[in-house]
Amino acid sequence: MQNKLLIFLLLSLSYYGLKAQEDLESNQARWEEQLSENPDSDIDLYQWAERFSLFEENKKSLNFSGQEELLSLPYLDVFKVNNILQHIKHTGPILSPQELNSIKGIDSNTVTLLLNDFNLKARDTKEKIYWPAVLKYGRHQVFLRSTSGLEKRAAYDSPPENGGFMGSPQDYLIRYRFAYRDNLQAAFNLQKDAGEPWQQNGRNLGFDFFSGHIALRNYGIIEELIIGDYNVEFGQGLALWSSMSLGRSFSAVDIKRYGRGIVPYAGSDENRFYRGIASSLKWEKLRLELFLSHKKIDGRLSSNLESDSLFTESFGGNGLYRTLSEMEKKDRNTLNSMGGRIEFRGSSIDIGLNYRDESLAIPLATSTRLYQMKNFSGDNLKNLSLDWNYIYRSFNLFGELAFDGEKDIAYSWGFQTILLDNLRFSYHYRNLGLNYQSFWNAPFAAKGSAGEKGHYLGFDWQISRKLHYNCFFDQQEFRWISFSESSPSKGFDWQNNFNYQVDYKRDLSLRLNYREGKSAAYHQGSLALSTNQQFHLRLQLEDRRLRKLESKTTLQIKTVGLGEQARSEGFMVAQDFRHTVRNSKLKISYRFALVNSPNYASRLYSYERDLYLSFSIPAYYGESFRFFILGDWQVNQHLKVQAKYALSYFYDTESISSGNNEIQGPVRSDIRAQIVLKL
Repeated sequence: MQNKLLIFLLLSLSYYGLKAQEDLESNQARWEEQLSENPDSDIDLYQWAERFSLFEENKKSLNFSGQEELLSLPYLDVFKVNNILQHIKHTGPILSPQELNSIKGIDSNTVTLLLNDFNLKARDTKEKIYWPAVLKYGRHQVFLRSTSGLEKRAAYDSPPENGGFMGSPQDYLIRYRFAYRDNLQAAFNLQKDAGEPWQQNGRNLGFDFFSGHIALRNYGIIEELIIGDYNVEFGQGLALWSSMSLGRSFSAVDIKRYGRGIVPYAGSDENRFYRGIASSLKWEKLRLELFLSHKKIDGRLSSNLESDSLFTESFGGNGLYRTLSEMEKKDRNTLNSMGGRIEFRGSSIDIGLNYRDESLAIPLATSTRLYQMKNFSGDNLKNLSLDWNYIYRSFNLFGELAFDGEKDIAYSWGFQTILLDNLRFSYHYRNLGLNYQSFWNAPFAAKGSAGEKGHYLGFDWQISRKLHYNCFFDQQEFRWISFSESSPSKGFDWQNNFNYQVDYKRDLSLRLNYREGKSAAYHQGSLALSTNQQFHLRLQLEDRRLRKLESKTTLQIKTVGLGEQARSEGFMVAQDFRHTVRNSKLKISYRFALVNSPNYASRLYSYERDLYLSFSIPAYYGESFRFFILGDWQVNQHLKVQAKYALSYFYDTESISSGNNEIQGPVRSDIRAQIVLKL
């Protein structure tokens, strides 16, 4: 197998190319790959991709864009945004690309990206909403998507009463979005997952999941008014952050959370969002945000025979209702939520006060599992927090102090600074109290669980025009046990990233990551201190020599060892191509990958191109071969048709997975298709 991998690598390195001029779609794919570097982190990639598509379809003037809009773009950091806004404030509107390029920190590449997303109009083109013209001039977008596994899984051969799946193996999604300028938006999603039955009661057109919203923006003092489904992002994520969050590996130095306040929800997670009404009001330097929510949530219920009362054993969470036991958890509890934020925004300092109150109709019982005993239990949870952000020239200080209803504390603070024009440094400290509780949060942390402490150092250095280096070191202490660790533990992560531009048409990147954790574990019948070590290398090569052909070669090696036990090694090499068919609007993407990963611990993840606003980050494991081909046909400016076929072949097994998901044979494949209609 190793000889096959070596031959494949040599052939791959000899044939590569990338288009000379990147368009927005290429940049979006690159950002998505960066955002998916840590597949175990909580991040809703669709929400990010939708932001990019909204910028693409609704270009605004950079001169009249707000801080939140600019900070939502991955290629801008807090210093670049501050420099742009200060330039506009003191010298007036930016009138040309050359003037934009003259702003400190804004290089030619950033100028190109900004001009993809904004124009440089010097007058505010914001107009009052003319309601009779809303439907006439609004833009409509419809997604129709279907996915089907081609090999039968074990659950489809068993009747539902024996734990089998109740529905068909197809996954269906209908997504509709309407937008009128930057003022009005409406959207809804309908989804049925593979294995789920069509609903017989006529609700949601038979689909299992429905979400939707109507949002009004920039209307007088109303910054945002949402009716329906929405998310809330306040402060640094200690007290309240219902959206998914970025993993630490996205950027070595950009460690600050950029809360967007209340935002419409358009993702596919069936649990983590609010449903009700929310508003954001602004008066000069003051902003007030309020929300009220009432929604059903999943949970497994049980009864107390002594008091003849119900309680919740555990929450659901994956949104799958394929079996009778999974269906029993659907919408069994009710979550009532209210809260808000009042914020002062000065020229250099922002201060926000946040509050939220969560109530369950049926209380959550204290878990009998030791590692979950610090989790929230009961029927009511309150949080109060204060967050701050101060920026002066090239120095940014930020943090948040949070309390729960029992007065337990969590806090974090950090700073980021530009030491030289090409040298950035950041530091972050977090301390989540051992008994601190929050229903939905997303602090900058390794796990984000109660009892975590840690110091984070980040460093970014543009050594030369061609060579870029960044790294981080994250020291962690977990004062409570977890599912995989039977005692409190300590550890650290260390990562180095090198990016080298060989020339204008070739790029080479290298990532080295080392992780070490120490905890007590049972070994040969006795409890002893154990060290868990993990090393991960990724080498990636891109080239722009062929105009109609993109190419990317990726090599990954991962070594995992637990104490004195045997080490395991994972290895993967992948070759990606994307071909633009001559004189047509058809693009074909495909990948060939060979994998040798003996167990789950040494598995490797790699981003794959997928359907528009859809994502694939599969785990590569076993002794296997992976292939996919994706066709993307832009029929005209209104219609896009896509289809993807993916196959994994395992040399070392006669069956794949286990339980309900078991497939007999060494092949697992699926086909996905999508139609995107824009009017």
